Amino acid sequence: MAKSYPSNKCIGSRDKTEGTSHEYVWKTYKEVAEILESLARGIHHLKLLSEVEDEGSICKIIVNLGWLAHEEIMLTSMSLWHLGGGMMCDTEELKVLTEIHTGFATKDDLDIILSKKECGNLPGITNIIISDSYSKEHEEKAAKLGIKFFLYKDILKIGREHPEIPLPGSKEDDIIGVYISSGTTGSDKVILYL
Repeated sequence: MAKSYPSNKCIGSRDKTEGTSHEYVWKTYKEVAEILESLARGIHHLKLLSEVEDEGSICKIIVNLGWLAHEEIMLTSMSLWHLGGGMMCDTEELKVLTEIHTGFATKDDLDIILSKKECGNLPGITNIIISDSYSKEHEEKAAKLGIKFFLYKDILKIGREHPEIPLPGSKEDDIIGVYISSGTTGSDKVILYL
């Protein structure tokens, strides 16, 4: 789609501040393709993708520790395809999965996540990719628990600085994401990302 329709709208999001929803800001297929490749390169460079054995196969995983489908979470999930990986979303199973070391969250999820880590429910998590800013208190608590924070925008920047990193999962016109929209701008939609 990025090659066939580079200027078409692909993913849109809008800020909600003080209960007010603002206009959607859209990214084109071309912009999204560049973001996915840069995120994948940044994640690879920082070694944030966990490799977990499951029934004789190696799965490359980052887990979604949050509860909402933010644009950054969707883009990170899709970017993992470039590395032959994916995003796991069922955090209730994490207490038995000690090999997953990286999760994705928003600042709104940090209190719950850090409390779970304190209680031993997220034993393998040592890295959290955060979509937005976080407080000094969260950073200090995370450091005491052995967790390092990585901002989404910093991973994107690092990926852009390393265009030489190969992306083995990339093949033109492969399906890398299927998402269901809530239909905020109209009817519910299924979004296919090639």
